[in-house]
Amino acid sequence: MPRTAQVANAFDALAEVDSTNAELRRRCLGDDPFVRRLMAEAWKGNPQGEGNDPMGAKGVPMGVLAAQTQTGGHGRLGRAWADAPGESFVASFLAVLPRNVVFGPDAGWLTLAAGVAAVDALRGVLGDVDAQPLRDGVRLAVKWPNDVFVVGPAAGRKLGGILIESAELPKTGAERNACVALIVGIGLNLGIAADRLPTEQATSLQLDFGPLPAFDELRDRIGAALTHELRSQFASLASGTAEAVRTLHDRMTRDCWTLGRPVEVRLVDGSALRGEAESIGPDASLVVRDAAGECHVVHTGDVGVLAAGR
Repeated sequence: MPRTAQVANAFDALAEVDSTNAELRRRCLGDDPFVRRLMAEAWKGNPQGEGNDPMGAKGVPMGVLAAQTQTGGHGRLGRAWADAPGESFVASFLAVLPRNVVFGPDAGWLTLAAGVAAVDALRGVLGDVDAQPLRDGVRLAVKWPNDVFVVGPAAGRKLGGILIESAELPKTGAERNACVALIVGIGLNLGIAADRLPTEQATSLQLDFGPLPAFDELRDRIGAALTHELRSQFASLASGTAEAVRTLHDRMTRDCWTLGRPVEVRLVDGSALRGEAESIGPDASLVVRDAAGECHVVHTGDVGVLAAGR
């Protein structure tokens, strides 16, 4: 993946791993050169960690760990993610960010930012290779909070998912409390035959857009584009400005396929909520209005878009 390696601050590729997210968490626990390289990049221009700018002048350091296949990958809420070599994009991105960004009042927007970044990256790659929708009205969109969907006039299907986790970095000197690792695991179906898709609600990129380059080139182009877009989105949020949040809110409102549709939300306590997805809240939550007209604020849950009339 030469394009990805060129734009990332640290890069590694494995043939097989249990989970790219789990592997990066393990590397954060030890004295790993991959993680040390990112930490050193974070503190360039500000080696003493003075003030509130551990990023210095370099922006957000971004490392990429890619794999041909995972044996124990999973998404949000513990769902298994299955893949085979040559069929899926499988990678985790490690961003070194200020602690107050990852755990601060706007932290919820990091999850949505990853979904927007993924859609922007895929749109850019499809444009670069001159791939077109294979049916009228087909486009890429985000299903709240950050699933990547291919949607048409009547329905949407899941192209990929994103799992975000935080991890502590090795503790040395000025870096002790200022920075934390944000790990973004992304899995995208690129070349899975229709009869091998995991569910009826899933799709694969070659089923909806074409022509596409060979798998290795496509995978590398997507890796490089994701690195760029994630870095850009996280840098914007790390600036701490209200304008950055407003801009992301507006983008998510435009690209969120969930909004304006009937949904069923399966909450973490096992209960379910049905209603219409009305808006994105100021804290990145989803606002759902039930049949009685009452609004519910959803921060965490599995949101399914229902067919009209259900």
